[in-house]
Amino acid sequence: MLGIDPAEKIAEQATQRGIPTIAEFFNAETAKRLVSEYGQANVVICNNTLANIDDLCGVLDGIRTMLAPEGLLVIENAIRDGHGRKHPARRHLSRAFSYFAVRPMQAFLAAQGFELVNAERIAPKGGSIRFYAQLKGAGRAISARVNDMIAAEHSRGLYGSVLFERFNERVAKLGAEIRNRLAASKKVTGRALAFGQFGGLCRVGAILRSRRPSRCGFRRHAADEFYSDADPKSSGSARLTACQ
Repeated sequence: MLGIDPAEKIAEQATQRGIPTIAEFFNAETAKRLVSEYGQANVVICNNTLANIDDLCGVLDGIRTMLAPEGLLVIENAIRDGHGRKHPARRHLSRAFSYFAVRPMQAFLAAQGFELVNAERIAPKGGSIRFYAQLKGAGRAISARVNDMIAAEHSRGLYGSVLFERFNERVAKLGAEIRNRLAASKKVTGRALAFGQFGGLCRVGAILRSRRPSRCGFRRHAADEFYSDADPKSSGSARLTACQ
């Protein structure tokens, strides 16, 4: 087993726990070097990664080099129709470049020399999807679930506008609720305060403190202060962070 992660601290911790991990970004050049050192991989797992990468073709070029002829590629990311179903704030504030569904993923993988052989919905991140792919002609049969999930996407209106109009309505409703709570806080304490987890809260804080109106209807300095718990996995120690 070999891990690849550009975060040096995470790569170091993984290596210490028994999974050798290289602290680099993955691309075609990285893949060529790793294949020369370690050989090709029987399984390549890419969890919650592709959504945060702009150069998808470059990553798939590297995976195509890295994967053995009969190997299996496993990709997991937030599902596109989860965008309108659960946790609208997380989706609205996400730093992801992409969300994925079966039909476009099938077409994208085919254009990159892969075949989508199976897919399944899973729970993380308010609704995620796991794809299983092989190099073209590798021999695995394509599961009927692929076409079933594509049909379900059409039936849910994923490729129309209604789903996303409803999502926008949920974001507006959530924004109104937060504005009301901030106003109530300010009325009682003289300050509008916010608190939450480090990663998400910093994005919320940026919106709440922005000089520009947001999609949630926040105006300049909607919150006077916000506080967050720093994630020890990314910062090295847990601490309370205050941003004003």
